[in-house]
Amino acid sequence: MKVVITGGSGLIGSATARALVALDHEVVIIDRRAGADVNRHYAIDIADSAAVKEVFQREKPDAVMHLAAQVSVPVSVQDPIGDMRDNVQGSLAVFEAARHSGARRVVVASSAAVYGDAAVPPIAETVPVLPQSPYGVAKVAMEQYVSGFYKEYFNYGIFRYGNIYGPQQRHQSGAVIAKLAYDAATTGHVRVDGDGTQERDFVHVDDIAAVNVLALTTTDNWVINIGSGKPVQVLDLVRMIGQILEHNVEIDFAPTRPGDIHSSYYDVTRMRQILKWEPKISLHEGLRQVVAAVQKQ
Repeated sequence: MKVVITGGSGLIGSATARALVALDHEVVIIDRRAGADVNRHYAIDIADSAAVKEVFQREKPDAVMHLAAQVSVPVSVQDPIGDMRDNVQGSLAVFEAARHSGARRVVVASSAAVYGDAAVPPIAETVPVLPQSPYGVAKVAMEQYVSGFYKEYFNYGIFRYGNIYGPQQRHQSGAVIAKLAYDAATTGHVRVDGDGTQERDFVHVDDIAAVNVLALTTTDNWVINIGSGKPVQVLDLVRMIGQILEHNVEIDFAPTRPGDIHSSYYDVTRMRQILKWEPKISLHEGLRQVVAAVQKQ
């Protein structure tokens, strides 16, 4: 199977590419950043619809894993137009290219941000989407284009991922686990926005890569939450990281960031029933990997 991965140089994309190559699938990367270790890497912007279409016409993929995105809620609040360009316009360019190149399967990365703060966790896929950030609004629009219009041209899977982490993630990204682990290891202090009782559903990137591969090889249309179904508070993350480092970690509290959701963790019943799949890497093991990677830097 030939698969185009947009955003293939990122955390999820590179892990998914490695997983596909290990199974002898043919992988083509579209990502304006370097870094993907595959034979064919097109360094283009997905919002450049003509360039994206040209790649798809040349490569004629069987399936598409659409991961390229602007992924920061705070950035989307500061620059809603830029967020729309990357996450709506860019997604449309990919979907149009898939439509006209004959791709049979498209799997897209969505987010818990589509639910907003009104949903009471554990959140099931049937909960109304009420996004409260430009990022969440853009993800809803992307989902609606796929499930409402493009379903006539290819079958699709929509993954609403929980919080993804892994040892390759850099603290400069602002990702909560990467930032907490780096600051705790290097300074003994961490910044926590809000009171630390915020709850998230964390999934290791290698588990995400595995379920992405599974999704690309199925044909049903669906929207599925991908998570552990286990809520973890930010304060618990700090405590666990401190235990792994074997020293106390001081917390500096800061105001809650605009657009952030307080509690977001999933009901993963549909994931278990449809995909017959669950994450395999425990949070404690994943945190050990992240801390070990920080200590090697």
